[in-house]
Amino acid sequence: MRPLSPRQFNRRRETVITRLANLGDLTVRDQGVNKGVRKLVFDLHAPGIEAVGRPNEAHFHYEEWSRLLDSGEWLRVRYNYNYLDLVRGGLLGYHFHPLSGTHDEPVPHMKCELPNGTGADRHYAAYEIEILDAHDRLEAVYARGEPIDDRGLQRID
Repeated sequence: MRPLSPRQFNRRRETVITRLANLGDLTVRDQGVNKGVRKLVFDLHAPGIEAVGRPNEAHFHYEEWSRLLDSGEWLRVRYNYNYLDLVRGGLLGYHFHPLSGTHDEPVPHMKCELPNGTGADRHYAAYEIEILDAHDRLEAVYARGEPIDDRGLQRID
């Protein structure tokens, strides 16, 4: 991830908000804007129409941490992009943070908790990914209406 100027950071945040808001009920928290570490939290419930009697089927919970550089730019240093299936259970996510035994170096990886609750402690191979790319992939799982599964994922622990 390349560092972003404050203007680029804010423009990217607004682009993400616009894209996510199209799917359901979105809440956004932007914490630490005047501090050295900034955290963005996006909580999206789909279809987001519980008020008219239709229960939500999915919860997309995305978190990003960025560090303010001496140059005044923001550098993304950690993320968790998670899809939770509220109908069948399970979680599928893209993460970038240190794992035990990695000497505090962030490691891109996936998480996959199956509907029966197994797999919560497992990590799978992945590459660093942008939030909207992750959302496209996670939204596709939701749109197919299939249970979360770990077929095709390569364990790294």
